[in-house]
Amino acid sequence: MTAIAVQHLTSATEAIDPSKAPAKPFVFSHPCIRIGFLWDPDFSSGTMKQVNYWPCWALLDTGADGVYVDQELIARYNCPIAKGGDRLLINNRDNSTAHRGTLFVIEETRGIDMWVAARDFKRENKPFSIILGRRFLQFCTMIWNGPEQLVTLNIGEHPGAF
Repeated sequence: MTAIAVQHLTSATEAIDPSKAPAKPFVFSHPCIRIGFLWDPDFSSGTMKQVNYWPCWALLDTGADGVYVDQELIARYNCPIAKGGDRLLINNRDNSTAHRGTLFVIEETRGIDMWVAARDFKRENKPFSIILGRRFLQFCTMIWNGPEQLVTLNIGEHPGAF
């Protein structure tokens, strides 16, 4: 299992680079981890040594059903529409679309191909670019160590989110 530092994001930490930031305790903030995002049709789930991903903050949200990614990241990687994902109902919006994307757990050098829904987090003024809901977390063993501000994630042997 890999321990991943949790960053509690507030407006004071929005500009911190997620590829270098340590965990810092803040009250009433968003519990986030750094994660990579990409889409590459040649990428296959599993361990990779060289991956060109975009590091960003991801909110751990056990109350969310899906995985939501900032629409700019989906556009940057030209993520394709998932098969059958063009008529999804997400948050009571009938115009939602599911895209294929890869969430890359940097510390484990493992990726999971997933259906992700686009959200405009910049317009919503959120300090994170991804929400990791149960669709992602169901493939992980997650242990929360509050006093140490660490989350331990272990991705299962054969995750498959399609």
